[in-house]
Amino acid sequence: MEVSPRELTTDKTVKENMTDIVDVYLVAAGKYHDIDFARLELLKLLAEHEQIRVTAVSDYENVGAIEKCSFMVSYTCDVRPTEKAQIAIRKWVENGGRWMALHGTNSALDMGGDNGVDSPRCFPTWAETLGSQFVAHPPIAPYPVEISDPSNWLVAGLESLKPTMNFTFVNITISKTSKPYYTQTGMVMREDLLKVIGAVMTNDVLSCICVP
Repeated sequence: MEVSPRELTTDKTVKENMTDIVDVYLVAAGKYHDIDFARLELLKLLAEHEQIRVTAVSDYENVGAIEKCSFMVSYTCDVRPTEKAQIAIRKWVENGGRWMALHGTNSALDMGGDNGVDSPRCFPTWAETLGSQFVAHPPIAPYPVEISDPSNWLVAGLESLKPTMNFTFVNITISKTSKPYYTQTGMVMREDLLKVIGAVMTNDVLSCICVP
């Protein structure tokens, strides 16, 4: 079921300024995570931009709606699009579609195999579009995080981290340079997401994937 606040809008001022409306297509669904919490938090972040109207769905199959949106945000885990949807979304991205793909968007997980959990290479088109496929979490251990370009807006004010504590990294590809940038999550994660949302809205970011 798709729910779009735009369809429920009755405010005359908002309707008169539809040219300012930014239509966001939010895909939040999957397994092994509290997707309801993630969906709610993303909706709260998006709600901080008054011009945004969100359509929230649970899969990627309505390609026609995706092609019409201003940009797409996804937070999924083991949601596997059909081959038809994969090809259409890849073409949409190649033609300038903007997409913020979060967390396990690039994951396919099969439980109960010889390894306990397997990551089948079942959607090569999807993985190629995203630039990666989740296979497994690395061993829990301290590791350094280097900022490759301190002048980039996304990491402004942050410093490289020494391997004294455990952090999660966010790998974001910026269209202008196609280089990965790394940033500490946790305390500054909310601000980072706001930066990315703002950049996607202003066309500074073509597409990006954030992988834990």
